[in-house]
Amino acid sequence: MTLCPFCTEEFQKLAFARNQYFLAVPNRAPIVEGHIIIVTKRHTCSILELSVEESQSLVTFVQYVCKILSFAYNSQGFDFSLQDGAAAGQTVYHFHLHIIPRFFNDLPSPGAWYGRLYGYDDSLEIDSNRRPVLAYEQQVEICEKLKSILSSIS
Repeated sequence: MTLCPFCTEEFQKLAFARNQYFLAVPNRAPIVEGHIIIVTKRHTCSILELSVEESQSLVTFVQYVCKILSFAYNSQGFDFSLQDGAAAGQTVYHFHLHIIPRFFNDLPSPGAWYGRLYGYDDSLEIDSNRRPVLAYEQQVEICEKLKSILSSIS
C-alpha cells in the first residue's frame, strides 16, 4: 500500500496555517501565484466523509486562509475547486480543496478558468501532470512568506 502524499510528515511541514481539522499548504504545481490547497489532517477521501465538526470548521478556515492570501497577493477574487472522486478528476485520494487567487485580466475572460479546469488548455488543468512543479524548497519559501503574514492579520 502506498502512503498518501498528503499524510507524510514532509508534506505536513509545508502548512502555513492550520486548525484542529485542516492544513493550508502551497500547491506544488500552482496555476497562478498563491494557489494553495486545504487538506484534512486525518486521512479521508471525500467531502461526504467529513464529520459534522469538520464540515462546520471548513468554511471558517477557508475564510481565514483567503484573508491571508488576499493580504499576501492582493488578489481580487478566488476560485475554489474540489474534485471529489475519480469521475470528477480527483487524482490524490485525500480530501483537498484548491483555492486559487484571481486577478483582473489574469485570463482572457473571467469564465476562461472553467475551460482550463476541464482540459481545454491542458497546461493549466487543475490536476495536470504537465504543469511545472515547484521544488520542495520553493514551497517552503512560500510557506514562510505566508506564515509571516499571519501576525499582520490576526
